[in-house]
Amino acid sequence: MADHRADALVDRPRSGRPPAAPAITDARIVRQFHRDPLRLGYSTTVWTVPLLAAHLSRTHACPITPDTLRRRMRALGLRWKRPRYVYADKDPHRAQKKGGSCAG
Repeated sequence: MADHRADALVDRPRSGRPPAAPAITDARIVRQFHRDPLRLGYSTTVWTVPLLAAHLSRTHACPITPDTLRRRMRALGLRWKRPRYVYADKDPHRAQKKGGSCAG
């Protein structure tokens, strides 16, 4: 029958939330981060968090979300900047460099 003691309601100690992506260790994240994605068959030269998360999930058969990967990378001190493509303005002295006249 039912146990009517107050101490039966006390929460038992437990380990807590299981680690996210336990097969994907910090060393594996760092190792893959330093590899060139172009050499691994991707059509880019830099990792994005979603691409690296998908690659790690596929290669280690253990799903990891981009948010979890981003949090773990921040804890590891891994930083990078997304490349920005900047179109250069025309050089104002181009005509002189090409041998054009500077008389106006």
